[in-house]
Amino acid sequence: MKIKTIGYLILFSLISFQSRAFAACDSCFVPRTARTSDYSLGADTGGFFLDFRYEYQNWDSRSESHDIGTDSEGMHSDQGEDSHADHEDEHRTSLSRHSEPGGHGHNRSQDRLYHFSAGYNFGEDLTVLAHLPFIERFELQDSGSERSDGFGDLTLLSTWRPIKWETGFAGPVLGVKLPSGDTSERNSHSERFEPELQPGTGSTDVIMGAAFEEQFAPWILRGNALYFLRTEGSQNYEFGDTTSISLFLDYTAYSAGNTSVFAGVDINFQHAEKDLQNGSVVGASGADLLFLGPNLTFSFAKNSIFSVAVLFPVVQDRGGDHQDLESVWFAGGRVFF
Repeated sequence: MKIKTIGYLILFSLISFQSRAFAACDSCFVPRTARTSDYSLGADTGGFFLDFRYEYQNWDSRSESHDIGTDSEGMHSDQGEDSHADHEDEHRTSLSRHSEPGGHGHNRSQDRLYHFSAGYNFGEDLTVLAHLPFIERFELQDSGSERSDGFGDLTLLSTWRPIKWETGFAGPVLGVKLPSGDTSERNSHSERFEPELQPGTGSTDVIMGAAFEEQFAPWILRGNALYFLRTEGSQNYEFGDTTSISLFLDYTAYSAGNTSVFAGVDINFQHAEKDLQNGSVVGASGADLLFLGPNLTFSFAKNSIFSVAVLFPVVQDRGGDHQDLESVWFAGGRVFF
């Protein structure tokens, strides 16, 4: 199955020079590669850059969980000792469901990711990047809202552009995600959060694929196709290998001096294989996801880029009893030195 997926990725890259992806829920969503033409700015401004992006994931919470024992403000209401004991039993049952081969018991409400990156452009040929996120994950339980937070895994990524022409480029992307993130977060009951709710994964993953850009004024088309080869991480859990394909189409709405405004649309498709825990397949895992949404980018002062975007799900086939995303929001920028 992995060989077939890798073959499909290589074929797609050769035909359309397109790619894109990274995972947050580790089969739910993925950060953005080659979204802006950073290397051309970097070549003019010394090459070094710093990047910050805020990402907000809004989840479709399971109503049957937070409707029990809550008031209109979402706080736990007083229903007596018996009711409280029942809620505690349900809470423990929910936490144990994910450890079963077909279970998926969490009820997350939102994820907040703060993406910090630093990189260097070696002219127009090579870009290297180090990316470290700080992650907050919120889960609704019968006793209230629980939060897991901490630094996620460190990712090292490179984009090489051996093929260049007057209006664009194409080239491979290669990287590795290291198990540097926190995997021991616990809830208010001192129980360890399950793998999908931890900031880190505990696994070493390989990232490979391709990226491209083509300009046909006033339009700019960019994209990438990435494959994530995952290994077993903490709690004997292995997230499924993931293929991510993205297209970014921008229209130059305004350009004068050092200031430009681009209005665009982002498209992302992801296919994730089934997860494994203790060597057994997790039934409620794997996914075929398609996201679509608008993007607005501002380029100013010759060395700065700021962008905002929101993606909405068009297709969410998660292969079992798994929550869906309602939307994903991005805002942030990059400064070159």
